[in-house]
Amino acid sequence: MQNGISLKQQKIFHDPSVFISDQNHGQSKNAILPMKITRRNLPNSPTLRRRLRINQYKNFSKISAAGPNTLQILQNLKKSFSVKTCPKFEFDPYLCDYSYLKELNSVLKKLKDIKQLSLIIRRFDNEDSINQLKEISPNIYKLLRLQKIKVEFPSVSNIKEEHILTMHSTLRKCYLLKSFHWTVNEGPVASVKYFESFLKLMKRLIKLENYRECFTVKEGDINSGVEGSKSFQNPPKFQKIKNLTLNYSAGQEWSGMSDKGDLNTEVLARYISRYVGAERFTCRLRKDNFSAQEALVWMKSFASMPSLRCLDIEFLNCEVGEMELMAIAYGLSQTTQLKSICFKFAQKTPISIDFLIQFIRKVVRIDNLEKFDIYFRMRSLSSTEISQLENTFSGSPNIHSSLGKHSFHLYK
Repeated sequence: MQNGISLKQQKIFHDPSVFISDQNHGQSKNAILPMKITRRNLPNSPTLRRRLRINQYKNFSKISAAGPNTLQILQNLKKSFSVKTCPKFEFDPYLCDYSYLKELNSVLKKLKDIKQLSLIIRRFDNEDSINQLKEISPNIYKLLRLQKIKVEFPSVSNIKEEHILTMHSTLRKCYLLKSFHWTVNEGPVASVKYFESFLKLMKRLIKLENYRECFTVKEGDINSGVEGSKSFQNPPKFQKIKNLTLNYSAGQEWSGMSDKGDLNTEVLARYISRYVGAERFTCRLRKDNFSAQEALVWMKSFASMPSLRCLDIEFLNCEVGEMELMAIAYGLSQTTQLKSICFKFAQKTPISIDFLIQFIRKVVRIDNLEKFDIYFRMRSLSSTEISQLENTFSGSPNIHSSLGKHSFHLYK
């Protein structure tokens, strides 16, 4: 007997199995906690794949059907009667010989609580692929909690525009989407029907706040059908979207392009200006060329976006000349609502050091600008010219610079 507590009571109090930790408070001591499954360990762990069939496991924070064992994971999910909730689901059959769209369709019927869905469709098995996408469609728009989706066609050799339009038709019914990531790599040339379907989709997603688009074509022009689209001549306003990211890339080098370039700059400027509620805009262009007048029209479109605060622009092998560069600087100087600018420029075509200095001075003196990040990389930049750039801006307060081989980086 010690302090009024018997020896038997002391043993009970010192037995750790009697007590439940704080994180399990309110649960039985035999309760099984949710099992977290991540992409890193699930495809390579036979033990975790077998545990999908255990009846006691009902909650999953994330399930990733990816890698060479995609079919096995999907089959285990189909046979499991215990899956209760799964907020995140990823489908990516890389290193597989088949699309496994039929197996995916069966799994989507069971997982009805998905909030974040990632569909990476790497291949199509046969000519019946359109019907396979149409069969999956009802199980996607019936996910009543779906708020974030990523759809990617990564260099699918037999992708057709009909596949893309089928997916557009599916996503139109996902009214609760707040984040949408759309990627087509080396896809078919977009026709008038594509652009009409795309604008119809964006009109339906009335709650969308984040939109990211990455589009590249294998051959031809990206916007060959945009001029024939009546809807794109006067696109609607997108007031809800706050974060906008556009990545466009041509399928060929400059020599294979038309005289007007790969993008219709006037149409693109008109389209961008309709995102009146965008606060952050990121645009990356690769292998595109345009004139100084077109560059000025495009940059001036930012001035019509009153909520725009952060601008991120990247030109990669776009063959931008000195006149285009100064037109860009002038257009940016008219966008006085900006707080942050990130400008990256990399190409083989040389630009004189005097034009680079004038461009940087024009950008850093924009009214109300608080942060900037300017990066130039050209093979023609010698070490002497890079040192000249550094000496020109080294005396400015709160401005930092770093030097590399054929590159100059200035930031605040």
